Amino acid sequence: MFYQMKCNIINQMKQLRSFYFQDHLMLITEKEPEKPHKHLASHLVLSLDCDMEWEVAGEKIKCRGIYIDSNVEHVCFTKGHFVLFMFFKTSSWACSMEKSLLKGKPYALLDEKLVEKIRHIVDSVTDINNPPEPKALDEQILKICNFSKNHERKYDARIQEAINTVENLQTITENTIAQLAEDAFLSQSRFSHLFKEQTGMSLASWFAFEKLRKTYRYILSGMNITDSCMLAGFDSPSHCAATCTKMFGISLGKIEGISGLVPQNKK
Repeated sequence: MFYQMKCNIINQMKQLRSFYFQDHLMLITEKEPEKPHKHLASHLVLSLDCDMEWEVAGEKIKCRGIYIDSNVEHVCFTKGHFVLFMFFKTSSWACSMEKSLLKGKPYALLDEKLVEKIRHIVDSVTDINNPPEPKALDEQILKICNFSKNHERKYDARIQEAINTVENLQTITENTIAQLAEDAFLSQSRFSHLFKEQTGMSLASWFAFEKLRKTYRYILSGMNITDSCMLAGFDSPSHCAATCTKMFGISLGKIEGISGLVPQNKK
């Protein structure tokens, strides 16, 4: 009976995919084969099925949940299982992770009891006729993890103003950095240096993240993929797809085809 119940949950999960993208992204999906890689986002990976086998920073690991820092080479050898991804940019969320989990290490393992609680949450919302609201699911899982934004990063006022400005822009253009530097009364090189010093991210990486976030928002508003990418500031959909893979290790198609979020005829 337990085996049959588990199979039913897995079959439902094949049809239910949840995706949320704000200052971080959450994705529930089926694990795909991968090669050793590293990317610009730190991320949390939770198995919803069985133990995962990893190699992270040259170390062999077996676990149910793991948090991996950005730019750390890793590979998961577990294939075909459902996993929950949360990716975090350099933000107050990442700051909380660094202080509560990493503590200077390239990765940290999650307590199995915590993983079981999260699995129970996801299992309880696998009704494909009544899919979960992604934002609510995201908040519930973060609350269970006891992650918060209490470790808020304090930026130089000029950098905080630049962050606010870009978040509110409709399109990020080639002239954006020049405008931000001018508003901060700095040269472009000095502004770029200050931004990386303050945030830990290069301006190019941050712009890429913000373009992806805008693309996602425009897709959900009903725009097609091409128009969404271009309006966000990408040169082309292929540029957007390559950026998505580089930054998060997932394809744009996985975002594009999330059931219930993106109209399937909008290509």
